[in-house]
Amino acid sequence: MKKLLVDLGIDQEIIKKIITGMKRAKVYTTSLERADERYTKLKKQYELLKKQLELANSEIDRWQKLNDYNEILKAEIDAYRMKIDTIKIDYDSQLCSLIFDNALSKKLEDFDAKYHQLLINAFNKDKLVLEEDGSIKGLDEQYEAIKAKYAEFIITS
Repeated sequence: MKKLLVDLGIDQEIIKKIITGMKRAKVYTTSLERADERYTKLKKQYELLKKQLELANSEIDRWQKLNDYNEILKAEIDAYRMKIDTIKIDYDSQLCSLIFDNALSKKLEDFDAKYHQLLINAFNKDKLVLEEDGSIKGLDEQYEAIKAKYAEFIITS
C-alpha cells in the first residue's frame, strides 16, 4: 500500500498519516493479490481433497467387507477340511475292515461256510495290523489258534 501511494506521488508525511489512521480504524491491507480468486482455487482444492477422502474411506470400507468375507470363507474351508478328514478316516476304517474281512474269509476257506461268521468273530481285529504292503500282521498266529480250537468245523474231503 505504501509503495502504491509513493508511486502516486503522495508526500511521505501524508502517507505516514494515512497508514497510522488505517491502523487506528483497524483497516488492514493484504499482500495477497486477487484474494477472491485464490479463495476460489483453495475451495476447489478442498472439495477435491474431500472427495478423495470420501473415496479412500469407501475403499477402506470395501476392503474391510472383503476381509470379513474372506474370514467367512476361511472358516467354511476349515469346516470342509475337517469334514473331509472325517470322511477319509471313515473310508480308511471301512477299507481296513473290508480288507480284514476279505483276508479272514480267505483264511477260512477250509472251514464249513455256515460257520464263517462265527469264526470271523473269533478273530481279535484289534490285534491285527494292516501293513503297508497289504499283508496283515498277526493273522497267521490267530488263524492257527482258531484252527486248533474249532477243528471240528473244518471240511474234510
